[in-house]
Amino acid sequence: MAVFFGLDQGIVATVIGRREPCCGVRNMYHPTTNTLSPPDTSALDRLVGVSSWNKEVRRQILDAAPHDATVLITGPSGTGKELIAEAIHRLSPRCHGEFLAANCACLPSGLFESHLFGHVKGAFTGAHCDATGIFRLAEGGTLLLDEIGELDILQQAKLLRVIQTKKIRPIGGDREIPVNVRILAATNRDLLAQVAAGQFRKDLYYRLSVLRIETISLSDRPEDILVLAEHILDRLSIDGGMPRKRLTAAASQILRDHSWPGNVRELENLLERAVIMSRQPRLEAEQLAELMESSQGRLSSASQETGSSADRSAVSPAAEGAAEGAAERASATRVARSGQEPWPTMAQIERAHLVATLEQTGYNQSRAARLLNISRKALAGKIQRYAVDTTLSRRGRPAGGPASGDSASLSGSISAPPARHSPPQEP
Repeated sequence: MAVFFGLDQGIVATVIGRREPCCGVRNMYHPTTNTLSPPDTSALDRLVGVSSWNKEVRRQILDAAPHDATVLITGPSGTGKELIAEAIHRLSPRCHGEFLAANCACLPSGLFESHLFGHVKGAFTGAHCDATGIFRLAEGGTLLLDEIGELDILQQAKLLRVIQTKKIRPIGGDREIPVNVRILAATNRDLLAQVAAGQFRKDLYYRLSVLRIETISLSDRPEDILVLAEHILDRLSIDGGMPRKRLTAAASQILRDHSWPGNVRELENLLERAVIMSRQPRLEAEQLAELMESSQGRLSSASQETGSSADRSAVSPAAEGAAEGAAERASATRVARSGQEPWPTMAQIERAHLVATLEQTGYNQSRAARLLNISRKALAGKIQRYAVDTTLSRRGRPAGGPASGDSASLSGSISAPPARHSPPQEP
């Protein structure tokens, strides 16, 4: 952050093209006295709750925001890790820049470097033009590396070098490009256990965890359950333009007693379904109990089917989810039964890359098109061709994080085997 001592803030704002003061700690200095003033804490409003954990995590965010140090955010899926990262960004000197999230679990291994660091035209077969890469798109802002524990050792080494040198080299490029990006990372894995098992680099762990914030399960902060429920009902009413639903006393007790294995994301899912299906002004305990039971039944059935499928075939769930149709899935199954490594089609790889790009840009199609170096029209054509669900962009993000925030979309997490000819190679 550049602090312009002795200059009128209005003049400085005009010179650098800003029409109004920025949020967070960028406006912590008084324009004439240069004395510190309290930061704008409105960025914390989305962290709903009254628990002691909620108060402590807000304090940690305020402590971390003014600095450029890396922050590692850990905790179970659906507990709001991306919300914490976004609050850090909005309260930081970088809040005028982009906040982008890269879901590491959705990055096909053959496209890891291209997606993060970009490539130059002609770097590999199919590279018809330059691609910027998400690091350069986040220039001057903040980049969240979500699901950081999913990277393999080779990818970790490349990421470590970028963090150490603050430079990237696009695939096929002949020079390194400086990048000015703050790195935040999030994971639901125990990275220290992965370090001990040799699955995660110790030096990268220490680079990422200069500061650390840990989230907890919703069941471990029961005093927040009803506060969150009321907040979600308020938002559903506003977003849907419908009368506000109320919880009966018995319904509130049902919510308090539930274990919430899916955390805030599960709570939001339950209430949204209840609001849509209810024709009454109040949500009853019987209705919520029935919806909970049906959800658990579907999850149990899905788990049993997944287990049976795993016994019959070596095809990974990620590869099966990325297949375009039944014919491709059958082909992959035959390959797996023959003992060979499943080989994804180009269509599967392109679809996975498209989904990963949309997720990382919050389903902003203009930004996704820029990242892919194609036109909006071409992007729309690919979305239609691969039947990618973009309704997330209209529904908005869940209270616990983005649509994919703590769990990878099956259609976007396919990892291609080492390329034989045309796919881009890791150096």
